[in-house]
Amino acid sequence: YVSNFVNKGLCIFDVSNPASIVTKGNTGVGLSGAIGVYVSGKYAYVASSNNNSLCIFDISNPTSIVTRGTTTANLNNSSNVYVSGKYAYVTSNSNSRLCVFDVSNPDSVVAKAFTTTNLSNPFGVYVSGKYAYVTDQTNNNLSIFELNSTDTPTFNTGAATISNLQV
Repeated sequence: YVSNFVNKGLCIFDVSNPASIVTKGNTGVGLSGAIGVYVSGKYAYVASSNNNSLCIFDISNPTSIVTRGTTTANLNNSSNVYVSGKYAYVTSNSNSRLCVFDVSNPDSVVAKAFTTTNLSNPFGVYVSGKYAYVTDQTNNNLSIFELNSTDTPTFNTGAATISNLQV
């Protein structure tokens, strides 16, 4: 599953034989500058930068991808998405936000919460337990947000500046 920024789409490839990669399906519906993709179950969640949105696609049949829900609430230059449980966490570059959406009904995405980060260019997002980790694309910063409630997320924030990170 690949988001394609230049061709504005979501592409699905069969990589079961790495020597012969096969395109299974693709869509550009509702996407302009697709930049981040997260797959969970039969759904692909795509952050679309140029149209400031989160789009959800049913990928149960890769040759016939179906658009389900979409939202632009609180997003401006969406950059990445991570799904945990019934929530999608989306970074939004131009307004320095982390946004949370209830995606339990993919046809009706509901904005639940957002916070303005202390990052100049929030990009990567990862959620583990009750914390969301957001990286800055420009300044090598990491912010950590405590997700206080799973039903109505609210945020507490902490930050770290990293000059050199080895994994």
